[in-house]
Amino acid sequence: LGNALALTVTAVLVPGLVAFAGITLWSDPGPPLGAFLLGMVVLTLSMLYWLSLTLLLGTLFNSRGPVIGIPLVLLLGSQLILGVAPWIDNVIPYRLAFPFGEPEAPSVAQAVISGTLPESWQPVIVAVVMVIAFTVAAILRFSREEL
Repeated sequence: LGNALALTVTAVLVPGLVAFAGITLWSDPGPPLGAFLLGMVVLTLSMLYWLSLTLLLGTLFNSRGPVIGIPLVLLLGSQLILGVAPWIDNVIPYRLAFPFGEPEAPSVAQAVISGTLPESWQPVIVAVVMVIAFTVAAILRFSREEL
């Protein structure tokens, strides 16, 4: 929880508020604050997914390689992975933050900020379920670990 709070503030909230201030100053209407904050919640959910996955991997592996490597490969190689194995879209909430579709539809965060409905709410549901599952599995694994 401490890492989640610190990362939310430093990786989502502060840059989001700076971006909102810049957009508001340099664009005529600018997005509504409520919609922008809701978009930041979607981005926070994406960040929590990767944080909880990394936490779970840290409980499963004794070395740092897989703990760092698996999330990096999944995150940085998502477009390639989705092209080869489109079913992985059901377990990686890539579409919370990145555009998708043919032609590219806005990401869930972009759609929420712009005040339109996203193409699908599935990435949000998948992310919530996976964050809960990863966190519960990590806690159960912690409780079985010998200190």
